[in-house]
Amino acid sequence: MERRSDERSEEGDGKMKIDDAFRKIRLMRMVRSENGSSSGEADNAIHLTRQLMERFSMDADDVVRPMVAGASRPSWVYWQHLTREFGLELRSFGRRGSASLGGDQQVLVIKLDTGEWHVQRMSPAGWTITARNFGLDSLRQYLVGKISRTYTFSSR
Repeated sequence: MERRSDERSEEGDGKMKIDDAFRKIRLMRMVRSENGSSSGEADNAIHLTRQLMERFSMDADDVVRPMVAGASRPSWVYWQHLTREFGLELRSFGRRGSASLGGDQQVLVIKLDTGEWHVQRMSPAGWTITARNFGLDSLRQYLVGKISRTYTFSSR
């Protein structure tokens, strides 16, 4: 296994340099539930960040917060994982995704650019939006109330 020189000190003794600690802290601060991470991942990132800051005697002001521009939106991988938890197949087209929510003609539509999702239902007058929100957590809460989860370990 090849070891990158920018990850460890040049002596090869396995000790982390302060530059590495700053870089890792900046990256761990991006691990948040708003960015698609689970609450456990976010809690672990906070805990590890505090440990590194304590170990290297850093103040919160010493570490620059990461930019939260377009990187704050979850990627398709997170949305697909969430929909699979509930047995839904997420289909994508451009920067949007959709999934059918069962036999009552409801469709989940996700906009990757904004993190917005909505559920629409077919009616005699056309499509009507029945639910709308932003982010993975709010969609998970909605789906928990509407659809039972499927577990892959039980399908063997």
